[in-house]
Amino acid sequence: MTLLMLAVVLIACATSNPIENDSTLISSGRRTKQSSTGWNGDSSRGVDGNTDGNYFRNSCTHSQFNFNNWGTAYFGSNYAVSKVVVYNRQDCCQDRIDGATVYIGGEYCGTIRYSQGRVIYSIDCNKAIGGDVTIRQQYNFLTLCEVKVYGKK
Repeated sequence: MTLLMLAVVLIACATSNPIENDSTLISSGRRTKQSSTGWNGDSSRGVDGNTDGNYFRNSCTHSQFNFNNWGTAYFGSNYAVSKVVVYNRQDCCQDRIDGATVYIGGEYCGTIRYSQGRVIYSIDCNKAIGGDVTIRQQYNFLTLCEVKVYGKK
């Protein structure tokens, strides 16, 4: 019975992977820019590989203002993007992510809808072609604790 339960867990984990088999991580360590920087939340933190949602552990970006914010990571060349996975702040202000929109090369992929207790938001981009990812937050601060973009050339 224990082996059966283990097999079910392994199958569930294998089928719930948000990344397509032919995609690779393309955002890590890339050049970044954001609309403004507040509280030392540099844009490079959004693609540093650290998914820690506690802002005070220096792993999250932070905009200066609470309106018309954006953060961009540049891939260096065009990719067909399958998914964008956003790690939200956990120590405070989690609902600020609500309504943030995700774009690949200027093409709209989706909108993040805040759900209490949820940390990771996955946006399907249907192999949108582009050389960058931009996340926009029109009506609140933008804080991104990690942005993982998956795609292929």
